[in-house]
Amino acid sequence: MSLPEPYANASKLELHKALIQMRLELHRQELRHETLLALKPLQAARNMGQQWRSVLGSGSAPIWGATALGVLALVLVRRKPLNQWLSLGSAIAPLLVQLLRRSSAETNSKPTASSETPNDGA
Repeated sequence: MSLPEPYANASKLELHKALIQMRLELHRQELRHETLLALKPLQAARNMGQQWRSVLGSGSAPIWGATALGVLALVLVRRKPLNQWLSLGSAIAPLLVQLLRRSSAETNSKPTASSETPNDGA
């Protein structure tokens, strides 16, 4: 096995320096790869949050906050087992999402007053 062209006439010190640089680069790449793997759950949570924000819409955020507080109050006051609340939530959530999508589609399709052109009677 022969050395690549740049290292054929290199001194022992230059070869050692190149070897250390290669090891450092390999270590840097390993750290970057492991960091990306460790951050995958965080990215997934961030994407899920953005997806929910887009589904729920930003205009109704205070209503959703008040609803969440109301549901939390009900859970704490009623003290039903958690599995009953989870089953109720899993049954209602798809219906709410579908209702929100339908209502947002209807509001987007309605023309606004500023987009209508007045009729001159001509």
